[in-house]
Amino acid sequence: MKQFFNCPSHAILFVLIISISPFGYSQQDSISGIKLIDYYLVRKDIAKADSALQKQIQAFQNNNSLDSLVGYPYYVGKVSLAKTNKNNAVKTAEKFVEDLNSKSNNLNVNYKTRLSLADFYDEVSENQKSLEVTEEALRIAKNIK
Repeated sequence: MKQFFNCPSHAILFVLIISISPFGYSQQDSISGIKLIDYYLVRKDIAKADSALQKQIQAFQNNNSLDSLVGYPYYVGKVSLAKTNKNNAVKTAEKFVEDLNSKSNNLNVNYKTRLSLADFYDEVSENQKSLEVTEEALRIAKNIK
């Protein structure tokens, strides 16, 4: 190894490789799932956030992994809010929860999706709705055995 660095051109090549390599990878290459949606939302890239959201939802639905979608009502609402307005975003998130819960008889899915919806309600200052949905989630959770 010492002989490698004795040659000035090898040392320069080594420095160039080390300094250029971080530019070959972006942070988004190493993140996925909900974190990827967050990444795009923070950067105000709503089109990519929406695309990532739709792809992830479709993948989970295709695999019949509805339990993996329990945290998504918040993101469905958040992306819709970025694209439209508060009223449409609330309706979109509520419909997502309604559709998801109609496809699943799993009480864990039903109560966790409501908690995610409550988080979205908090985000848009719908505190009364958040409280009501949280209480509904608690009623469902009490029936889980």
